[in-house]
Amino acid sequence: MRAYNLQTARQHPEKITELYLQQSGLTAFPEFIFRLPALTKLHIQSEQLAMLPVEIGQMHQLESLLLDNCQLKQLPQSLFLLPNLRQLSLSNNQLTHLPEGSISWPCLEILKLGNNQLTEIPANIWELPRLRSLGIEHNAIKKLSIPKVKKMAPLRKLNAEYNQLSHLPKGLFLLKELEELRLSKNRLTRVSDTIKQLEKLSILDLSGNRIKALPEEMGQLLMLRRCNLSNNALDDLPGSMRALPWLAQLELNKNRFAIFPKALQQIPRLTHLSMKQNQLTALPAYLPPLFYLDVSNNQISNLPPLPSSLEILDASKNQLHQLSDSIGRLVHLKKLDLGNNQLNALPQGFRRLQQLEELKLSNNHFDTLSASLFMLEDLRLLKGVGDAENRRKLLRFLRVCRQRSVPGKLRLLAYDLLENNGQELAGFPLPLLLEALQLGISDLATPIRQHLFETRFSEGEINEIPPGSRFYFVGATGYDKKWLKKQLPMMGFEWVEDEEQPVDYLVLGRLLRAMNEKMPLSFQSLLSRKTFTRLLLLQKGTIHKLDDRKIDNLRRLLFHQDKSSRQLAIQILKGVDVPESLLTDLFVAWKLGYGVGKQLEKLLLQNVSEAALHAMYLPLGLSGSVSANALITNIQRYCEGNEFNRERMHQLIENH
Repeated sequence: MRAYNLQTARQHPEKITELYLQQSGLTAFPEFIFRLPALTKLHIQSEQLAMLPVEIGQMHQLESLLLDNCQLKQLPQSLFLLPNLRQLSLSNNQLTHLPEGSISWPCLEILKLGNNQLTEIPANIWELPRLRSLGIEHNAIKKLSIPKVKKMAPLRKLNAEYNQLSHLPKGLFLLKELEELRLSKNRLTRVSDTIKQLEKLSILDLSGNRIKALPEEMGQLLMLRRCNLSNNALDDLPGSMRALPWLAQLELNKNRFAIFPKALQQIPRLTHLSMKQNQLTALPAYLPPLFYLDVSNNQISNLPPLPSSLEILDASKNQLHQLSDSIGRLVHLKKLDLGNNQLNALPQGFRRLQQLEELKLSNNHFDTLSASLFMLEDLRLLKGVGDAENRRKLLRFLRVCRQRSVPGKLRLLAYDLLENNGQELAGFPLPLLLEALQLGISDLATPIRQHLFETRFSEGEINEIPPGSRFYFVGATGYDKKWLKKQLPMMGFEWVEDEEQPVDYLVLGRLLRAMNEKMPLSFQSLLSRKTFTRLLLLQKGTIHKLDDRKIDNLRRLLFHQDKSSRQLAIQILKGVDVPESLLTDLFVAWKLGYGVGKQLEKLLLQNVSEAALHAMYLPLGLSGSVSANALITNIQRYCEGNEFNRERMHQLIENH
């Protein structure tokens, strides 16, 4: 049973197996703990606990004792005689020494003595029969006294970081089971060639020393996977390191490398390489299949073709003037830092970095957002290009592209419409505008259609269609295509279905993305559904005008309870010029379900303007239970900037 305070422990003294008293404010070791016969794990943290009683040696059942973050300055000798102790942690205390010759822990596996004031370690610690992990980091140890004995501790992990070691004893290399050796932040000047004896070494940290060269025997550490040699005085690596079969991570920061070591080009499984703050002027044409590369703060003027496997690249604080188009090979790149260089443009290949999430370009010479940036759909962080507002707009736009799956070739057009109010719309080619319509994004489609019909193909007053004119229809126009195929030849016109044939008129209906309709390669003029309706009526004869009395009658028929009456109204409206004053009634009847099938929707498609077409499909409910305020808001949005009448719509909805 576990307990987290003394009160619980006193209630169940016979059952407590684990006791945790963290930050308890204890000034003395509680004597009650000695009366817990089943206790095997004790963890005390108290900044006021400065002494352990001699009686602790009586707790023979203890297997784990953690006394971190206390104020212990010395230890009773009885502590070193606990027969079943497997784990002892005394980190972050004020210990200055351990008693020599009194240590007898036959079962101890883990010993943590970090962050104390130790100057040496008793020699017999290295002979403990089961010791697997020893932590003596952050002390003041100048020398390791490791005896040469036959039965060395089966140590697998040794952490001696942040001490004052100037050399390593030969006994250290007799620890045959050692897998992890951390010696950073010491005063080592060399590495003995006997390091080859550590045949199972997997992690080696020698950073923050004064090492100028490594022995060739480094190449015999065949199990080495991670190696940190940063903050030394190295200018080259032994050629034997190319034979390290499992080395995956290598850190060489803050050394004196002016030339890229040849050995690094041939390490087969190297995936993580960091060489920041050196004196490199160039990178080789070939590198292993790296995932991570940091060459920041060097003097590199050009990036060669890098491994396509790269996911993180930091080349900041160099002397790059331009990027090669080969940067586009890095199709897996997720993070890229090119800050503090002399770049002023991004190559075309940059747009192929489709998985890029973070891009830093601070302190270069970018004045505007490069077109390539608009293609980086996954980009979520951008620094150092354009002003802050434009960067925010771009990232917001790319988020929309992810949600709406906007293809790359339409990005600049979509950005102009969504973020710049279509200021440069006139500069985009017609095929691109027509393709953007098929995305099914109303915020893009409405301004494009208005631009096409009002600017590029201003329809004006078209009173007659020349005989023999060829028509091509795209999207929902409101007309039945089978009927049109029969009707047009009777009027002397031609229906064209092959998009590769030239046509005179492209009739542009409502486009849905799912339709994926093909556009004709060439046409003379673009017609809206509404204009085509007027032309069709003209060709059939004089357009019938409806007087006020007929309009009132049609209004009553549209909302009549009898379905046949509503059908009659629709049939009449199919053959006349539907007046603008009646469009609101048609719209409300359609929204409230008074139509016959989809005939009201088709009739609206034939007669409403582009602005009204956009309003027709706004996702706002007018039926069901809605509040008065919501109803007013809905109506206002439906009637904004088009021929739908707000007052008339409100009246119709309230009545029906």
